[in-house]
Parts: sequence; C-alpha cells; structure tokens
Amino acid sequence: MLVLHRGMPADPDFQVVSVFNLSSLPVLAPAPSHVTHRVLLRSEDLRFGGNHRESFDDGSLLPYECIVYVPAVSPPETPLFDKPEQGA
Repeated sequence: MLVLHRGMPADPDFQVVSVFNLSSLPVLAPAPSHVTHRVLLRSEDLRFGGNHRESFDDGSLLPYECIVYVPAVSPPETPLFDKPEQGA
C-alpha cells in the first residue's frame, strides 16, 4: 500500500491524501486521520470504468484500486509570497 500526503504537514486538516493498493489482493484502506476529509474519487467507481459496487462502506480497497481524500472545507487563504506594492 502506498499513501501520499500533499499539503502542509503542520495542518493535516487541509492535506490531500491518496491511498493506492499496489497488491493483487483486497486490503483494508486506512481512513483519513481527520474527519474533515471526504472522498474525491475511487478508481473502482463506475464513472472511471471500474467495477461498480453498491457500497464502499466496507473500508476495503480492491486490488490496484486508488482512493483520494480531500479536505471537506477550503483552507484559509495564506499568501505564499509578498504582494508587490501598488504604484511602485
């Protein structure tokens, strides 16, 4: 299993988390560590050409399946760079 975190480590509520099952067997998917996340996509969803399942509530990832969790709320605006002065 491969788990990728994208975002600020100091603020995990606003990270994107991707979980990949790299094996040929189903595995139990780790739930996001924060309740502020929602599922953005699952590669086994019908809309992505996967094997449609009525419910994904069992917590498992099928072989070679991927799931992406995103923050359920937008992060506060944090400028990365100073804004240039106006009229300079």
